[in-house]
Amino acid sequence: MKIFNILIFMFISISIFSINEVDLWKGERKFLPAKALATAGAQNIGATKTEAAYLNPATLVTKDKKYMMGFDASYTDSDIPTEFIVSAVDSRTSIVAGGAYVSYYNYSRKEGIKKINYNGLEIGLSYAYPVVSGLVVGIGGKYLEFNRDDKNYIRTGTFDLGLTYRISPYIKLGVVGYNLTNLNYIETPMQVVSGFSVGDDAFFLINFDFVADFSAPEIYGKSGDAAYEYHTGLQVTPIDGFSLLGGYEINKVIDENFWSLGMEWFIPESRVEFIFAYLQSTSKNKNKHFSFSLRLYF
Repeated sequence: MKIFNILIFMFISISIFSINEVDLWKGERKFLPAKALATAGAQNIGATKTEAAYLNPATLVTKDKKYMMGFDASYTDSDIPTEFIVSAVDSRTSIVAGGAYVSYYNYSRKEGIKKINYNGLEIGLSYAYPVVSGLVVGIGGKYLEFNRDDKNYIRTGTFDLGLTYRISPYIKLGVVGYNLTNLNYIETPMQVVSGFSVGDDAFFLINFDFVADFSAPEIYGKSGDAAYEYHTGLQVTPIDGFSLLGGYEINKVIDENFWSLGMEWFIPESRVEFIFAYLQSTSKNKNKHFSFSLRLYF
């Protein structure tokens, strides 16, 4: 995995030399890569490309063996951070697939009469191994650093565990646990996601994720042992290389629902792919989220 390791070194080097130039933040609601945003978050089990490094280590193993690099940028008009993600996936070099990403976050808001600036950094490295036919296990480690007005208040690490099982060429089941050291910060909620995908990237794909957030009762004052989210996403590919995306999210953690739309366009000649995503809250304030992704294939 020499190429993959070189890419990891490049990404970490970029983050180190850029940290003093960019404000970084991990906000109250985790942003998503463009493909996941376009399907209202329903990619935790169905991820198949660079978003796999960020969402579920077990989904790094795919039918198509590739080297991939991705850049995602997200923007919102609400009190949610702007985010930039650089990621790389190697599912070609060996039976063990690898993924890496660096995320930058920038967030400001008024608290009383004072404007507070938050910034944060997340670096992740994950691996996936196909145990038997159709069954993949993945593990990912993360380093997290968050600051408030340039004063650090979180500097720690945690890890994710994932498992997927493809019971047929068109049906995949899975589960993934996030932040399993149970840090109980808004930035690192302990969550367990289960779900399934039906279909194929080439024609028609439905994803459904069920999220149990075990940190929400303590962080948000919810009753019970956990609060829940439900994500449904749809992908239709009417023309080879061009897909339409959509989704709906019911989020009981922050008591808000969202709908989303997007498009995915792959240019085979240049091995470049573009994704555009839009997500909006159904509440009165109608918070809007925009995201763009550029992927390169080798």
